This record gives sequence, structure tokens and C-alpha cells, in this order.
Amino acid sequence: KTTLLDFLANRISSGQREGGVLINGEPRKSRTFRHLARYVPQEDHLTGSMTVLETLQFSAEVSLPQSMPAAAKQERVRAALDQLGLTDSAHAAVGTVFTKGISGGQKRRLSMGVELIAQPRLLFLDEPTSGLDSAAAAAVLSVLKKLTQLGHTVVCTIHQPSSEIFHMLDKVMLLSRGRTVYFGPTHSVVDYFAALGKPCPQYTNPADFVMQIINSDFEGVVDGAE
Repeated sequence: KTTLLDFLANRISSGQREGGVLINGEPRKSRTFRHLARYVPQEDHLTGSMTVLETLQFSAEVSLPQSMPAAAKQERVRAALDQLGLTDSAHAAVGTVFTKGISGGQKRRLSMGVELIAQPRLLFLDEPTSGLDSAAAAAVLSVLKKLTQLGHTVVCTIHQPSSEIFHMLDKVMLLSRGRTVYFGPTHSVVDYFAALGKPCPQYTNPADFVMQIINSDFEGVVDGAE
């Protein structure tokens, strides 16, 4: 799924590639695509000695036009702090493996903020909830959900989502052995598999149920789903 995300985000420069990517029905153009899309990798690439505020200010100076007034840039930073729930920790250091800093969930939100300073129309995220507990993961997805309501398009890969996170998603693509098993509205997933003779047991997380059906890494898991 990461390879697919990298392909969509135009981050693959080697190897054999097939197919194309359309933006609003038009072929993607690399020169203009980078101005409307941003990518948040799975691993946080933050400077531990900087504070949350300094990190966002540095991103603003690097990613925003030099012609933009300083006051407008600071407004972008303040808006990012507010949107991501980082206002109270603005002056806290990011931290390193040797020094105490902000939490893992806050680091994920800060990594998102670094890219959101430019207000991209399209945001890609590779497993934004990996390594987080259920509460922190839900908080991160809640932020992403709010971004979609503000007009951003969010595309992300998700590792083992809870039922709460699963139902936050508008659409899901399920992959098995590199092929699409399902792509459509999240609320239709259970009915889709029920129609195929695979009803989801009551009180079961649909995401866990689907993964048991389509996971091809272990022998016998997908025998009844092919």
C-alpha cells in the first residue's frame, strides 16, 4: 500500500511503472502537482532541539512565498497550531531519543502541520497512526477528518484501524496480493462481503474482519475469499 501511495504522490523515480494518475480528470503534471500536494511519511523527520512553534515557523519560511508578509505567515502558523491541537505545547521541545519531548501523537500531528502550512489541496499520509495507542490514533484521524471538512482531500494508508477510526473514513480501498478487493464507501463494506457469503459477526470490528479474509501473508487465510 505504501508503494501505491508513493506512485499516486509522484514519489517513485525508478523501476517500471504502468498506468497514469488523473487530477480532476486531467493527466497529472509534475511541475504543478507539487504545488497542490504534500506528503507525510510514516517516520517523523523532525529536529528534536526545536520547539513545536519553531518547527512550524521554519516550515512557513521554507514553503511559503518570500513575497508573503511576515504577519500572514505567522497567521498560518497560529492556524496550524489551533487545527492540530498543539497550541498548549507550542513552546515544548520536540525531543529526541536522549531528551524528553512531546508525545508520539503530538509528533505525528506536528509532522502533518509542517506540510499543512502550505495549505495543500491534497494531502498524502503513510500510516499516520502507526505506533500510536488507540486514543492518540483516534485524535490524529479526527484532525484529518476536520481537514476534509475544510476542503482538503486526504489520502492515507492505515494499519489495523480500530472500529472508531474505520468509520471515520469516507472511502476505503482494500488490497490483497496487489489487487483491489474493494473500493468504495466505508459504510458499504460489511454489506458487500455479506453479499459474497462472508457476513461480519455482530460486535466485530469490520476492519479486523476484512483483514482476516483478504490477508495473503499466511497460508489458508484467503482460501474462502478467492
